[in-house]
Amino acid sequence: MEVLLVSRIPDAKENSYAIGWHLDGCRIGFDAGGSDRKVSAVIDGTPVYSEEVVWYPKVTADPDYHYNEIVSALRTAASHMPRVDGIGISSAGVYVANRTMVASLFRKVPEHLFDSKVKDIFLKAAAEIGDVPVVVCNDGDVTALAAGIDLPEANTPAEKLQIVQKLIEQDDVRAATSYWIRLIKSFGKSTRILQLRYRCPFLMRNQEGSDNR
Repeated sequence: MEVLLVSRIPDAKENSYAIGWHLDGCRIGFDAGGSDRKVSAVIDGTPVYSEEVVWYPKVTADPDYHYNEIVSALRTAASHMPRVDGIGISSAGVYVANRTMVASLFRKVPEHLFDSKVKDIFLKAAAEIGDVPVVVCNDGDVTALAAGIDLPEANTPAEKLQIVQKLIEQDDVRAATSYWIRLIKSFGKSTRILQLRYRCPFLMRNQEGSDNR
């Protein structure tokens, strides 16, 4: 560890890339949640199949379980389309270059298996479907990207995000209009992230009124 004076701390370095509003083609969106996994098949912007399946990734130590469940979801979605042009995956965690760095889904997987079985798990699962573009993103980042889609173009990105955050705080249902199809619009051909679940209280409460994440 090195202690530095504030004046010597390097400037922050951040990278960004452009996104688009493309709906063309046959695409798969997959969300790996802690209690359920969701997948959707979309053709030219229209969902043709969606499913939500309960699974137990956080309490399972065998990474092959996670892998087989992910592949099963992708294959199910792919079976409802003539081809697959891109795959988008979202989940809680830290992902760099589509590789898993830290993720609660794999908390029970032994450390000695992480590099060989977990880091590239989403890329390997997507490869089972074919040689298509794939992007893995933190689910919170995905939500932020989709937030401003339906807001006026005159608003800056920061203003759009502030508006949506206020709607979320107020449990306003307008903040939830982007459940599936809105996120598809927010990504261009190069990114292919296709799925989103807004983290809003009115979406997270189950019928008994408790949180169900």
